[in-house]
Amino acid sequence: MRDGWALVRRPAHKDDPYVFVFEKAAPAGWVLIQACHLRHAEHSLRHAPSGRTVDLPDWEWAERDGERLVWSAAGCLWAAGIDATGLVRPMMLQDFNAMTAHRTRAPY
Repeated sequence: MRDGWALVRRPAHKDDPYVFVFEKAAPAGWVLIQACHLRHAEHSLRHAPSGRTVDLPDWEWAERDGERLVWSAAGCLWAAGIDATGLVRPMMLQDFNAMTAHRTRAPY
């Protein structure tokens, strides 16, 4: 919430699905939506003037970066502008799939 996300829905009682929904204003009348479940998040965009919603099931993380959106999907970092029609000129910023983790013993 410190980065401009607004909490718009939380579980009302113990029998509700454990989902917290956050929204953040995006350019051109869009709203970035993040539904946080226990182990994952789901993203979507809603165009407030038209009511159109675009589900983004492959997105693992998303954020506004000035007048563009950035997100991660399938091990890659992406960015795109956004206008009234939706995402404009998506481009991959970095493919992290070739990176591997390895154990390092302390001290580093």
